[in-house]
Amino acid sequence: MNVLKKLGPRFIIGGDYNVKHIAWGARIITPDKGQKLLNAIDSLSCRYHSSRSPTYWPSDSNKTPDLLDFLSAKMFHHTGYTETKGIVDLSSDHTPVMLTLSSAIIRRKKKSMLTNRKTDWDLFRENLHKLIVLKVPLKNKEELEHQTEHFVQLICDAATSSTTPPKELPLDAPSYPWKIRVLIKARRKARKQWHNTRNPAHKNKFNKISNQLNRSIKKFKQDSFHDYLENLGPTEEKNYSLWKGTRRFKRPLTHNPPLKSPEGK
Repeated sequence: MNVLKKLGPRFIIGGDYNVKHIAWGARIITPDKGQKLLNAIDSLSCRYHSSRSPTYWPSDSNKTPDLLDFLSAKMFHHTGYTETKGIVDLSSDHTPVMLTLSSAIIRRKKKSMLTNRKTDWDLFRENLHKLIVLKVPLKNKEELEHQTEHFVQLICDAATSSTTPPKELPLDAPSYPWKIRVLIKARRKARKQWHNTRNPAHKNKFNKISNQLNRSIKKFKQDSFHDYLENLGPTEEKNYSLWKGTRRFKRPLTHNPPLKSPEGK
């Protein structure tokens, strides 16, 4: 804790802590030291960033790989979005950990799936039947391994051609600056406190933070719209943004009639 206190109000520190705790992804909790480090991080309002995967790969076969390398940061999570991952290239018995910082939301890539709920299994069987050739030589171990790999690849090809990939959903939520995100977090904390206590003082605190947040969001939207208008232009340098914005205004509005019951209400 003394080391963390001396680093100031904002810092990032990382490396081999040589202590374990399940909070940052280790298998076990190191007696005494692991819980003490976690308590120090929490008491100083810090945050740990880990890859949640092993970073220590011992050469001794009797030892089990575990997570020993991670980063601690204070006030760091207010500056933007983060992503932490381990580098698989082994330079020693410890794998490096890379922390990525971004002022915008970091969208993680979805795991690639061979099939999904839109897979046409009838088409899969038809494609696989066309690809499979039964007259193959299987006279030795090498030919058996080769044909096994080839058969697995045929299954993957048939599944890919029979599966419609999922659509990437658009990110509708605005990327607010860190000051607004701090207010959002404070409002959630104040609302939870008021719901638990029903204290009028806590209600006033919640209302005060809510009003401050609403004013900040309103100003942010006004400034964003002002910047958008200033950057409009009819030339290629501005990506013809003026004409694109004009076309959006000229689109016909789609009328959604209200639902009616059989009685006409």
